[in-house]
Amino acid sequence: NKDCHLFNTIYSKNLQDFPDGKGIFRAVYKNNKKEYIATKLSNPLSTGINYQLTLNIATLMSIETNNLSKRFDFNFLAPTYITLYGSNNKNNLPLYTNSDPNSFDPSWIEIGKVLYQPQTTWGEITISFTTNIAINAIMLGPEKILPASFNTDYEPSFLYDNLRLNTAENFG
Repeated sequence: NKDCHLFNTIYSKNLQDFPDGKGIFRAVYKNNKKEYIATKLSNPLSTGINYQLTLNIATLMSIETNNLSKRFDFNFLAPTYITLYGSNNKNNLPLYTNSDPNSFDPSWIEIGKVLYQPQTTWGEITISFTTNIAINAIMLGPEKILPASFNTDYEPSFLYDNLRLNTAENFG
């Protein structure tokens, strides 16, 4: 499979060491194919508290067509928002959608986001947020409408690792 070969090629050159452990999450950022990761929280996030989600992130590209000429050069991707959604309902997972979570289930609301320039090396981002409702489940992924540069034959794949959610005070 060419995607597997491409992933292994990029991984061996630029992403040799995962920031934490031996596993990562992958999510596609494309207007007609958005992927998210989500989890139920063991304790709800309270209203009025400053929280932070910090994670390591990298981007790689897989190919959907036979045009392999730019397979490693994807500097054409514009910065995009890595978006955190929250829901007070933790019984609505898994959520089956290729669009943004709110258009599928209105209980999902955007609670935070950070602008990220796609890179083929590991970096770190932090999403700081405060909620006005108790949050029992969270979901991370693409913004509602991606920049035009994401309308491509390529498949932008965002990799996440070492996700840490806590109060801003506990992060120091």
